[in-house]
Amino acid sequence: MKTLVRPDEVLRFTRILVRRMDERTPLLGCLRAMSKHESNPALRDLEDEFASAIEHGFILSEALERHPESFDAFYVAMVKAGELNGTLDVTLEELVSVLSDQHQAKRKLTRAACYPAATFSIFAMVIAVLMAKVWIITPGLSSAFAAFGLLIVAGGTTLCLSIWWLARSSSRPDWFDACTLRLPMFGRIFRRLYAAHCVRTVGMLLNHRAPMLQALRVAQVTVGNTKISKAVVDWRECVIEGDTLTARFEALGVCAMPLHGRIESPEDPDSLPNRLVRFSRDLEAEAREALDDVAAIAFPLLITVGATVAVLLLFALFHPGR
Repeated sequence: MKTLVRPDEVLRFTRILVRRMDERTPLLGCLRAMSKHESNPALRDLEDEFASAIEHGFILSEALERHPESFDAFYVAMVKAGELNGTLDVTLEELVSVLSDQHQAKRKLTRAACYPAATFSIFAMVIAVLMAKVWIITPGLSSAFAAFGLLIVAGGTTLCLSIWWLARSSSRPDWFDACTLRLPMFGRIFRRLYAAHCVRTVGMLLNHRAPMLQALRVAQVTVGNTKISKAVVDWRECVIEGDTLTARFEALGVCAMPLHGRIESPEDPDSLPNRLVRFSRDLEAEAREALDDVAAIAFPLLITVGATVAVLLLFALFHPGR
C-alpha cells in the first residue's frame, strides 16, 4: 500500500533531518530519533521503513525510490548525488531551500486563485437569492430571468470544479496544460515557474556531477506540464546531437540564455551549473513580480465587475419594467 506524504510534510522531514545531521548524528540514528517524535503516522511509517532499509544495507536514495508518490525523481537524484559525493548534508540543505521556495510559490498561487473563486461564489449566492425573490415577487418575469441566472450558476460551478479536478489529475489532457501556459495574466507566471524548475533542476544536478542527460531526464519527468516536458525532450535531443545546453530555452517559453560556462568546476561561481541556478532564481523573481501585478490589477477588477453585476441584478429585480 502506498504511503502518501504531502509536500509540506516532505519539506518538514527534510528540514528536521538536516538539523539532526548537523549534530553529527549518523543517518540511522537520525531516522530512529525522528520516528520516535513524529506525530504524522504516515511519515512515521516512512521513517521506520527508511531506517529498516539502511539497517539491511540499502542507501537512503534506494529507500526513497520506493515512494515516488511522495519523493519525486529530482529529490531522489539529489540525495543519490549527495551520497555518491559524500555531501549528503549539503545536498539536503539545498533541497530544503528548493522545497521551501516551491512551497511558498504554491501558496502564493493558491491565494491568488482563491480571489476569483471567492468572487464567483459571491456572484452565485447573489444570483441565487435574486432568483428566489424573482420567483416570489415577480412570477411573470421569472422564466427567462431565472433560467439565465441558473445557467450562470450551474455553468460557472461546473467550470470551476472541472478546472480544479483537471489541475489535480495526473492524467490530464495535453490541451489543458497548453491552455495553462496561455492564460491571461497567469500564463506568464506559469511559464516562468516551469522554466525555472527545469533550469534549476539541471543546474543543481550538474553541480553535483550528475550526467547531463540524466539531469535533463529528471527535469522532464518532474516539471508537471506535458507541453514543457515535450520541450525538455527536444532540449535533450539537441544536446545528444551535440548542440549547446543553452540553445533551446525558447522552447521552455523564456528568452535564450546567452552564456557558455564550464561544467568541470562546479565550485567556480562562473561555471555553467551555477549560472543555470542563478538564471532560475531570476525567472522565479520575474514570476513573483508578475504575480504581484496580478494582485494589483486583476483582483480589484474582479470586485468592480462583481459589484456591477450585483447592481444590475438588483435593478432588474426592483424595476422589472413592463
